[in-house]
Amino acid sequence: MVTMGRVAVLAVALVVALSGCAPGAERDQLASVVAVSISQFDAAGGSETTFAGDSQHALIYDPTSPPGEQVVTADLTDAASPAFADPSAITIHSIETLIDSPEFEAAVITRTRSTFTASSDAFGVTIDTRDGVITQVEFSGGGETTPSQVVVVTYGITPEARKIFESVGR
Repeated sequence: MVTMGRVAVLAVALVVALSGCAPGAERDQLASVVAVSISQFDAAGGSETTFAGDSQHALIYDPTSPPGEQVVTADLTDAASPAFADPSAITIHSIETLIDSPEFEAAVITRTRSTFTASSDAFGVTIDTRDGVITQVEFSGGGETTPSQVVVVTYGITPEARKIFESVGR
């Protein structure tokens, strides 16, 4: 005998089967992408270009440099001299902190092909991926549709990033 409870269970199972992932799978998939991205960024180094309002900043991380000289930031808007920074400034690491936070627990997470979107009353974040790693992150305040900050992530150190990194007075 089929009961309403069994019909509901079958309906959920059918939706899960057709969508290809179990409820909450997006959260696990996002956590996995973040972990892989951090691992690759930490191993190969890389750069983050941040756009916020009218300003543009670069952060370059070189894991082969001595401690205290591994992270360099530069204000690309006014061509200010690059300076050493603390590794805590690396945005890709802050994403891991964000997804482990209580605020993120309340977020609704969706995935469309290579893009994850998490939204709550407090914030919105869109994370674009390619080849299983993060390539761009857009942050916005709760309820806002225009990003207040966009971070583009590059793995490995490009010649342009190397030039900025090496221009720091030592």
